[in-house]
Amino acid sequence: MILNRESNFSVRARSAPNFLAFNRQTRGRGPEVITFAEPQRRVLIFAAAGDQGQGPDTFSMTGSLESQTVARASLEVSGRQYGRLKVVSETGIDSVRIRGHHANVFVLDDLRFSPVR
Repeated sequence: MILNRESNFSVRARSAPNFLAFNRQTRGRGPEVITFAEPQRRVLIFAAAGDQGQGPDTFSMTGSLESQTVARASLEVSGRQYGRLKVVSETGIDSVRIRGHHANVFVLDDLRFSPVR
């Protein structure tokens, strides 16, 4: 779900005023799939866990072109800190699938992408 930075969610937004929020116990469960009208060469997004779990939280992003995987990225974050997920493909990316693997509550924010030229 899209929340406003004033929503009192446990992670602050990077890009004001809105961000994507996920809570496995209510609504907004992942994975999140973002589809692009035109192929992109580079896609990046920032991810943060909102709960203080037993250890680092893992996030992954898979970039696809015509349903074929062309790029993958993963990262671990701790303590409500943002980490950057980035996938690159010279042939293009028409969708990305983003998962939070351990976090019950997490945020995706500051999506950026650049087209294939």
